[in-house]
Amino acid sequence: MMRAKEAKMSHGPEPWSYEGRGTLVDADDESITYFTHEWGEDVLSDADAERIVACVNACAGIPTEALAAMPTGGLKTKWLNRKKRDASRPTTTT
Repeated sequence: MMRAKEAKMSHGPEPWSYEGRGTLVDADDESITYFTHEWGEDVLSDADAERIVACVNACAGIPTEALAAMPTGGLKTKWLNRKKRDASRPTTTT
């Protein structure tokens, strides 16, 4: 069954979760997808499913178009730059 939001090419609301057995679920408790072969073997590993969920949740609020326009590794570069900036800040103790 296709939801109205799928017809508009929008994605399920965050946060997403992984329910195991190849099932990703959105905040509305709707199944996003089900990755299995017809004979029941999971196509998607637990590690891959958890990474997809982590990426979707980390990108919540960023338009898909902005993500698609970002060069490969763009988020990694921003994350590394932030880590460097944070590491260079003096720490204060109270």
